[in-house]
Amino acid sequence: MHIIILNMLTATLGGLIKDYRIKKRLSQLEISLRIGWKDSTRLSKIEQGRVGRHIRPTLDKIMDALGLSEQEKGQMLLASGIIPTPYEADQTLKRLRDAIAVFDCPILMVDVAWNIFYLNDLCRKLYRITNEEYAFLEKNKPNWMEMLFLRKSFDNIQIRGGYSEKELWPFKEYQIAHFKSEQENNTNEAWYGKILQKLSQDEEFRKMWAKIPMAKADHFYEYELNEFTGDWRGKKETLKFHILSIHPAFDFRFYVMIHQPADKNTYEFYQRLKD
Repeated sequence: MHIIILNMLTATLGGLIKDYRIKKRLSQLEISLRIGWKDSTRLSKIEQGRVGRHIRPTLDKIMDALGLSEQEKGQMLLASGIIPTPYEADQTLKRLRDAIAVFDCPILMVDVAWNIFYLNDLCRKLYRITNEEYAFLEKNKPNWMEMLFLRKSFDNIQIRGGYSEKELWPFKEYQIAHFKSEQENNTNEAWYGKILQKLSQDEEFRKMWAKIPMAKADHFYEYELNEFTGDWRGKKETLKFHILSIHPAFDFRFYVMIHQPADKNTYEFYQRLKD
């Protein structure tokens, strides 16, 4: 599970607002008056990071006052640290549905907190998600780590993850290492504490969390290689997929994971899996 890491997306929200404002040659006062504020004090504090949690309606007003493009708004939303709502996920899926349909392969959509909002039928088959688990997923939009450790949704298939054949990790270890890395700047967020508290109910998670270090952020994070070993239709197979993670430009808080066959055997078996 990977989020795309771009240098400009690691900026603080206040810094990004200031960058866009300067780029568009607008003063703090001009932006403030466009929003309806009487002076620039509030905006100045926001740019300096001297305010608490940002409220989405306030952020929307700032983005509109700046006249941001969809892509700029998408980057701003990611920098905000505001986790998408199920409604926003539904709206994103509606906008992406035609684009997703072009890829005749397993597709998974999650947000930056690793909450699962969508997987297509091929992805469900690949991960061998049962009807019961799929119903739970559809209703609750759970966190990926919850499905892995609390629901044990993937216990009927062996998965390894990495960047190449030589560095594939056991899947749960791989996920913990990268969850720590990707959420390094979110440890004070309420949602982060909540999911960790839930996961800590599981003894296996507690032991692994204590011993597995954070993954080093020295790889190309748009890509990973996953190896699936399981019994599909009465035949045990090992399938390998290149997984590309793509952000929708209008909201960088989501990313779509596209699973492409990594070898001939996987491609041929995957064609049969589609039927």
